[in-house]
Parts: sequence; structure tokens; C-alpha cells
Amino acid sequence: MPMLVRTMHATALLLLSLSSLAADTNDRDRQLAMQLAIELKAALAAALQGPAEGAIAVCNERAPQIAKKIAQDNTVKIGRTALKLRNPSNAPTEWQRAVLLDFQNRVASGEAIASLEYSTTAQVNGQVEHRYMKAIGVEPLCVTCHGVQIAPAVKEAIRVKYPADAATGFSVGDLRGAVYVVRSGNTAHK
Repeated sequence: MPMLVRTMHATALLLLSLSSLAADTNDRDRQLAMQLAIELKAALAAALQGPAEGAIAVCNERAPQIAKKIAQDNTVKIGRTALKLRNPSNAPTEWQRAVLLDFQNRVASGEAIASLEYSTTAQVNGQVEHRYMKAIGVEPLCVTCHGVQIAPAVKEAIRVKYPADAATGFSVGDLRGAVYVVRSGNTAHK
């Protein structure tokens, strides 16, 4: 085989291999995003068996604990972010904000929130970083604390925990934000 053909063949095999690694990484990150969403939803549903303002503590305390456990178990960064924030520590990075704005535009164009996801690989400080985001849609459970009409006791609990809250006024079916998963360095393709 001539050298150019061998080089092209090797390059094609490398690209196929990298594509397969990215697909595997996306599948794993999709599963982690789903795990965070499922565990958080279960904790919220349990909290809402009592007074609704109990759900505020779940998002404030339990959500970071759930994310931390998943992150430690999988050597990733994972969390939630949004354009309309309740918790300032969930503020999007520059790239996350760009993805959220893209999700918002895609929803406005008629795309289903459930289908919205993003992934890329970037170089950050000389390290490979795999970035994944999955959109979060507003469900009936969410409007208790994020809806248009919020019970006075819930409003007060939000005001106490989050004086700068901007995460209300949502309806079922709106885009709430996204779950992100970031793998850095050696974990970017695991």
C-alpha cells in the first residue's frame, strides 16, 4: 500500500475510534445526568409529601450532596445550571450559558426539550475536557416552587434562602435549565 493511502487509512481508523470513544462518553454522561435528575426528583417528591416549603431545602442541601456523590463516584463534575437562577452557585460558565441560549432558541423553534443535549471536547489549560449538557424541562412537580402562582409560605422560604431569586414564573413544558457533566484530563474518554 502506498504511504499516502496507509496514512489516510490510519487517520480514518483513528477518527472512527475517537468517534466511538465520544459516543461512549456521551452515553455515560447522559446516564449520569439522568441519575442526578431521577435522584433529585425522588427527593423532591418525598419532600412534597409534607409542607411544600420543604422542597426548598432539597434543592438547597440535597441536590449538591447528590451531585457531589455522583461526581466522586465517577470522577466528573456534575451539576445543574440555568439562565434564571435561584442559587447563585449554579451560575453557568461562559460555555454553559452559550449552550443554554442555544437550547432556548431551539425550544422557541419547536424542538422538544427532551431531545436537547450538547457535547463537545475542548482544550482547557492543556488538558482535554469533555463537556456534556442535557436540558431540563419544567414538570408539574417543579411549578410548586418555580411556577407563576406560588403559595405564600413557599415564597417566604424562597425569599429567606435566596434573596436574589430569579427562578419563578415557569409553566409546565418550559425550559428550566440543564444538567452538565464535565470530564477532564484522563477521564475525558473514560
